[in-house]
Amino acid sequence: MVLSLSTLGTGLFSYHKFITDPDLGVWLYKYDQNGNLISQSGGGGNLVTGDGYYREYDEFGKLIRVRNGSTVTSPLLEEYTYNHDGQRMKIKRNDSANTIVYTPFKELMQIRNSTGSYDFTYVYDGNTLVARINPDGTKQYEHTDHLGSTSVITNQNGNVVENTSYTPYGEVVLGGVNEDKLYKKI
Repeated sequence: MVLSLSTLGTGLFSYHKFITDPDLGVWLYKYDQNGNLISQSGGGGNLVTGDGYYREYDEFGKLIRVRNGSTVTSPLLEEYTYNHDGQRMKIKRNDSANTIVYTPFKELMQIRNSTGSYDFTYVYDGNTLVARINPDGTKQYEHTDHLGSTSVITNQNGNVVENTSYTPYGEVVLGGVNEDKLYKKI
């Protein structure tokens, strides 16, 4: 049961003490005027472990910058550029940029690094991602669950290289890799 909630600017909420962990305390969420999450702090005022990022958005609600810390003056980690369709086209980290190339059907096709060589090429069957070609030429095949989330990845020899399970809300329970999950559908 939420006891209080504020959605613009700084948002505070806490739960009834009889139905929550007493160590949780009060969480602080900061939002911009469009309702986009900027930062969050856990009980005791500390930035959430594993998060600790300040987010900036454009007028369309698209994430454009991520900073390492809790304020707009914190060091810049990543900066994002979008095309006219709202697709992310460039990710800039530490003065190097990755360019994202899409097919005419708006599916992610390649990620190219700052030297112009590609990092990954994605292969589709209609709207479904079926394979990824790595920079070294090896192939990985994507196998989806009933919701379209990638649950198994096999290599070109048919061996399982990743097996991922999700909660009903889309969080990874088991498996996954250290890179971002681009193709998780909820």
